[in-house]
Amino acid sequence: MLCELQLTFRHMLPNFNECWWDSIVLDILICNWFGIWAGMKTVRYFDGRTYEWVGLSRQPNIMSKVKRTLGQFTPAQWDKDEWYPLLGPWRFIQVLSLCVIFMTIELNTFFLKFCLWIPPRNPLIVYRLVLWWLIAIPTIREYNTYLQDRYKV
Repeated sequence: MLCELQLTFRHMLPNFNECWWDSIVLDILICNWFGIWAGMKTVRYFDGRTYEWVGLSRQPNIMSKVKRTLGQFTPAQWDKDEWYPLLGPWRFIQVLSLCVIFMTIELNTFFLKFCLWIPPRNPLIVYRLVLWWLIAIPTIREYNTYLQDRYKV
């Protein structure tokens, strides 16, 4: 099934015409694994961090004032989002459906570039991805809250 789907994409989109080892070694083991690892380290760093909110006038030097000013745009506390995909079969399907939806949106970018002959560096592609990113931020948060609150009731 997966091989047939991959062959279909290779015929439709030249971007997917690559060797099997390129997909596994470069994409999954190196790029994606490193991105997941770096993301998890970032989440753990911000989760356990204590913030001290001291006024700007009480900062001793200019670097502290700059850090304090930039810190103004960070949240007072970081909420922890837990997805619990293995909580049950229905929960697994709910989390998996979210992943499938976002992978479909990503795949749609390749079709947009190929079928409409839009070059990859076209601003339309970038604006579209930024728009989906901005839509996805509150959507994922709301969906996670919805899933968590359903199990607390």
